[in-house]
Parts: sequence; structure tokens; C-alpha cells
Amino acid sequence: MDISRRKRKQDSHFQANPHLRYQRKMRQWTQAELADKLYQLCEPGEREHGIISVGMISGWERGEHLPSSFWQRKLCTLFDTTPDLLGFLADPLFDASDASSHPKTQQFIASSRTVHEKLADYLQDQCKRLFDALASGSAYLRMSDILGEQGLFVSPPWEGISRATRDHNLTKHLVALLSQRRYILLLGEAGQGKTTVLKHVFLQLAEQFLQGSPEQTLFPLYLPLRDVSSFTGNVHDLLWQHIRDDFPLEQDDFIGLMRSQRAVLLLDGFDEIRGEITQQLVNERASSKLFTYPSLLSCRRSFFDFYLARSPLQERYADRIRLLPLHLTDAVKRSIVTFCEQKARREQPFRRPAPEAIISMLETDQDLRDLAQRPLFLLMLLEPGR
Repeated sequence: MDISRRKRKQDSHFQANPHLRYQRKMRQWTQAELADKLYQLCEPGEREHGIISVGMISGWERGEHLPSSFWQRKLCTLFDTTPDLLGFLADPLFDASDASSHPKTQQFIASSRTVHEKLADYLQDQCKRLFDALASGSAYLRMSDILGEQGLFVSPPWEGISRATRDHNLTKHLVALLSQRRYILLLGEAGQGKTTVLKHVFLQLAEQFLQGSPEQTLFPLYLPLRDVSSFTGNVHDLLWQHIRDDFPLEQDDFIGLMRSQRAVLLLDGFDEIRGEITQQLVNERASSKLFTYPSLLSCRRSFFDFYLARSPLQERYADRIRLLPLHLTDAVKRSIVTFCEQKARREQPFRRPAPEAIISMLETDQDLRDLAQRPLFLLMLLEPGR
């Protein structure tokens, strides 16, 4: 590539989002000075969002990626302006005014009542399929045994960015964040219940959708990322390939649903990448338009620390939840008792000790207690034949 062609390419790249660069240069700030001023705006508890750096500022100005919603708010405060004047709403997919005037969005809104009924039927069918599926790590338990009204699910302990363990229910907290169109990263090790949490959130959002009005409810889409063969191309086509066989709407109506910002994505297992894992592969996947939608994304914590923390997603997904080990609390003991009672009512003979004996073993055997700190392994301990 000759110098003139390279310069034209660079100029067009910079013009993708010149607003932030203009605001900085108008104040005669360097990128380092801007980073320092943004950091000073953060309260002590907010600095867990990551260290703001010159590299991040440079990437924003070149249009390589958008600042997260957290840093967008800080930038607007610092420059006393609005997101659109900083160029953050240039994509019509997320600009509320542009999206509402899009023909496909208008068509979707005009028929929202009919669409809502079709989507409600679809969600009811999806919930039934979810309940009928085998629970992870179980040879016979269904998800209905785990997530049903009297199920075995115990809301896991967790901590957020502030590193303070929350007392309130994790599922309710995640649903509340998703209703604010946030980017949430759910971190945990293997067997710690990330998939179960995502499915529980799906059921809660589905229930709200079935009971609410079309204008006030979010439509949940659960997507196991291991089922996605390619993360490149148009995000609508990518999602449509996954759902089209059972989805009750035509593709144009589905696009209207997405453009109207009525859908919320539950993306399970970023770490489940096929083939040899490299940082380059992780970065390419993290650059997919799929992750420009507000969503709940799960990932193994060790994978995040080693790969994802060095990708564009570490900045976008500023709301991070880390699952903590289970302890032998009253809630866990009740779950063990419920499991034993359910098993005793089934035709298969119950070949394990009584629940009191199981609890006693866990209390006295440190190795078993350590193993039972992950819900999947606790289930494996309880199931017969293991």
C-alpha cells in the first residue's frame, strides 16, 4: 500500500468517530490527561471498572470500539454534553430515535399486540423445553426439578464490582440490571452454576413477558455460544440462523423486535470456543457485533483472567458478577432434604443415606465439603450410582 492510500485509509478510520477527539483537542488535553481526568471522576468503589489508559482513549477516538456505558457517562459529565454529541449513538441499531423511525421497527410496533401473542406462545414452548431438558451433570433429573417452584435451585452467593457479597437474590439483581439495558459479565468456575443462573434469569424474564404488556416487557433470547459456528457478519443474520426453525415471526419482524430494543440476550459460555484457543481468536470473537447488544454473558473466571481481560469486552461489560463457593447454609441443607424427598417418591429405589446422614458427612468431611461448594459437584454427590 502506498503512502497516499495508507493516509486515506487512516483518515477515513479516524472520521468514523471524530467527536471525542475534537472535544479533547479543543481543551488542549493529551490522551494521558483525558485518562487522568476520567479516573479522577471515579468514586473509590467505581475504580473496579478498570484502569483507564491512553490505549483505551486511543481506541475510542479511532472508532475501534465504543466506551462502555460507564465510561460514556463519565465522558458526558466531563465534557458537559450528551452521548449523541460525542458520537456514541451513530449506529442506528442503538439510536432510539433512528430505530423508532426505521420501517421495520414501525411495522413491528404497529402490530405489537399480535406479535406479543405469538411471542408469548413461543416463550411458553421454550420454557416447557427448558423444564423437560436434563439438568447439567445429572442422569435423570430434569431442569424442572432444579428450577421448578419447589426445585433444588439455591441462589448462589456472589459479589459485584464493589467486592461486597450481596444478600439479595442474584436472579432478581440480574433481571433488574438487564431491564436497564446493561452489559453484565457472569464469572464462575466449572460446575459453579453459570448456565443454571442464566436459565433461571430466562424463566423470570419469560414470566414477566407473559404477564406484562407489550410496551413494558423484555423478550429474552437464550443463546449457548458453543452452538454458534461463526461470529462474523450481520448480527441479525447470526441470531436468525440460531432461532429461525421455531421462531413464530418472519425475519423482518424479528429485526423489528431487535431494533426496537425490546429483546435481551442471554449469552452462555464465551469460553466454550472450538479448536485451539489463542488470544487472537478470542479478540476476533470479542469483536463480533453480537456483543454490542446489552446482554448477560457468562464465562469461566479463569478464562476471563487469562484471555478476555485483554479483549475489547473487558471494557464494554463493566457490570461484573462473580459467583462464590457454596457453603453448607440452611438453604443448601433444605435443597439436600428436598432432593432426598423427591427421589424417595420416584420408582427408582433411593440408594443413598437419609438427608440427615448426608448433611452430617458434609459437615465432618472437609474434602466432601470442599467438593460440594460447586452445585454441579454437590448434585453428583447426591445422585445414586456415582
